[in-house]
Amino acid sequence: VGALLDLGLSKPGFLHIARIQEQRIEKLEDVLSVGQKVEVRVVKDRRGEIEVSMMANNLKGQSDFEVGQELEATVSGIAKAGVFFDMGAVRQALMFSAPPGLATEKGQRLKVRITKMSGISFEVEAAN
Repeated sequence: VGALLDLGLSKPGFLHIARIQEQRIEKLEDVLSVGQKVEVRVVKDRRGEIEVSMMANNLKGQSDFEVGQELEATVSGIAKAGVFFDMGAVRQALMFSAPPGLATEKGQRLKVRITKMSGISFEVEAAN
């Protein structure tokens, strides 16, 4: 459930009801109307549409970063796949394998280097 938006591009934007506001919405019509202008941020570029969010306006997108860039990031989660970092971006960054001896705890701030960007995903490594 959501709304299709005219972004002025070759394909429409899709705004899922859960990406409009943090509070639960019962009916889309309670918060949006046809022709209403809204500010959105691109979350994901799909084949047939562009997924957008009204809640991610304060977050950075991929165009705000570049491969090789070093920045401070916060450990947001640890899983078998690796360590996830919050860089202030729409999506979290992933460090697939932390270097031996690198202590990582949720909430810890570390300096990381962006090694790869694809779609809207980020891969990082520890920076010196």
